Amino acid sequence: MLSEYTRVRQEPGAGSRRWWTDGETELIAWYDADNTLTGYQFIYPEGDRQCAATWRSASGLHFARLDAGSSGPYHSLTPILDQRPYTPGVSIRHAFLRSAENLDPELRGFILKTFAQHRVP
Repeated sequence: MLSEYTRVRQEPGAGSRRWWTDGETELIAWYDADNTLTGYQFIYPEGDRQCAATWRSASGLHFARLDAGSSGPYHSLTPILDQRPYTPGVSIRHAFLRSAENLDPELRGFILKTFAQHRVP
């Protein structure tokens, strides 16, 4: 079940963000100055990789794999979203429901609504 981090660094002038994790999945939610949800990113496992469903109010819902970085002498361990086209191969909705039981009902409902609108598996 997702547990919220209580000390999430906030960017000055950029609204606020909240962050939850359960060790397997993560959820980050972004809010504007009026506390209106402007986006979220749900990170979930797919096989041996992590993937992300990212919704922004201006651009809708997008899916991406996470590139965890590379190894070697000049390695980068900062995960980034792989921008190549990607279609989810797992039930994102099921993974979300399994981890989001204790999430605020309004936020959970909104995320499930966007999944339904975009026919997320």
